[in-house]
Amino acid sequence: GLRPPLRPPRPICLGQRVQTAVLPVSWAPGPWCRPLQASLTRLPCRRRANTGGSQSRRTDGAMGCGDSKPATKQMATSKPKPKPNFGRDPTLDPKDFIVRGKTGETVIRMPGSVKGQQFLIEECKDCTVLLFDDSAAVNIDACEGCRVFVGPCASSLFVRECRNCDVVCAVQQFRTRDCRDVRVNMFTQTEPIIETSSRVTIGPFSLAYFELEAQLERAGLSLWNNRWSEVHDFNGGAGSGNWKAAEEGAQDPVAMLALSEETQAAVSIVPEPVIPLTYGVARRGLSGEQAFVAFAPSAATAARAVLDDMLAKAETRVVRTRQFRLEDAQAKALFAKDAKLKAAAKTGEVVAIEFNGPGAAAALAEVVAARAAEPGAAFVAPAGGATAEACQRVFVDWKDAV
Repeated sequence: GLRPPLRPPRPICLGQRVQTAVLPVSWAPGPWCRPLQASLTRLPCRRRANTGGSQSRRTDGAMGCGDSKPATKQMATSKPKPKPNFGRDPTLDPKDFIVRGKTGETVIRMPGSVKGQQFLIEECKDCTVLLFDDSAAVNIDACEGCRVFVGPCASSLFVRECRNCDVVCAVQQFRTRDCRDVRVNMFTQTEPIIETSSRVTIGPFSLAYFELEAQLERAGLSLWNNRWSEVHDFNGGAGSGNWKAAEEGAQDPVAMLALSEETQAAVSIVPEPVIPLTYGVARRGLSGEQAFVAFAPSAATAARAVLDDMLAKAETRVVRTRQFRLEDAQAKALFAKDAKLKAAAKTGEVVAIEFNGPGAAAALAEVVAARAAEPGAAFVAPAGGATAEACQRVFVDWKDAV
C-alpha cells in the first residue's frame, strides 16, 4: 500500500494566491493529512461524508486524502448574487437602454453606445430620442408628441399606442399598432405593417451621416432594399385613409427630429443620401418611360454610379431598387441571352433598379455603356414590354416571402 510522506504535503497555491475559509464539517482528511484551514482554488484532497467507517486509500498514486466522491456543492459564502446581465454582456446596464417616463427631455445615444442591443422607449411626452447606432430591436410604446430616430435595427421596430409623433428609422421590419397621427421617414427591408392605426404618413428614409453605411452592414441591412411604400394594412385596403405616402420632398428628417447644429456636427450629418431615395409605388404622377437594369454581383460600385448619373437627368426618378440572389431558373429567365451574366449571378447578389422619366430607357442604356461597359457587368432590359416584364418579375413575382 501507499506509505505516508515524511512530512505533511504543502498547500497548492495557484498563481501564488490562497483563499482562506473554514472547511465544512463533512470534510474527512486522510490518515496523514493535518487539518487545513484553507479552502484552495483546487483542494489537494476530496470530500466525503463522515460515516464513521474505515477509510480506503487512493489507488491512483496521488497523495493526500482517502478516496471519496467528488464534492457537488461548495460551502455557502456571503457574496451577493450577481446582478442580471443585459443581453450577453455583463458590463452593460439595462438603464442605459431604456428611456421611460420622460417629459420634455432630449436623449442622445452616439455611435458605439447602443452596441447592437435592444432599446425601449416608453411613456414619454414631448421628448427627442436619437439613437445614432445600430441595435437589435426597438420598441416605442405609449409616447405622445415625441421625435425619435432609430439607426440601423437588425430586426423589428414596433410602435404602439403613440400619438402625434415623428419617427425616422432604418429597420429590418416596421410595425405599428393603435397609433394615430404618426409621421414616418422610413427604410425597411420588409413590407411595413399598419394595424388598427390611422392618419399615418410614410415617406422614404432620407437622413445620412458618416457612420450610417457601416452600421447598416453590421445590422445586416442592404441599402438597396427599401420597401417603404409597400404597406400592408391589416384593417383596410388601398385608399382606406389609415395611411398615405408623403408628398415627394415633403419630409425633411432634420426638421422632423429638430436636430440642432451641434448634434448635426457631432454625428457628421451629410447632404448626399447613403440609401437611394426612391419614389416608391404608392405615389401617383409617374408618366414617363419605364427603364430597368440589373448589375452583376461584382458591379455594385458601377450600380451606384449609374444611379447618380440617372438622377442628374431632368425629371428622372428611381422607382424601386433591390439587391438579392437569383435562383438558376430566375437568372435564366432574366438574362436569357447573356451567358456571362447568368454565370456571374451564381457568385452573389445582383442589384436591380427601376427608373422612370422621359426617354429613360435610352438614357439608361447610354449611362450603363459608360459606367459598366465590360461584358457581363450589367443587363439593360429593352424598352417596352420587356422592361415591364423584368420589373414585374424582380419586384413582385420574385420578392422575398416574409
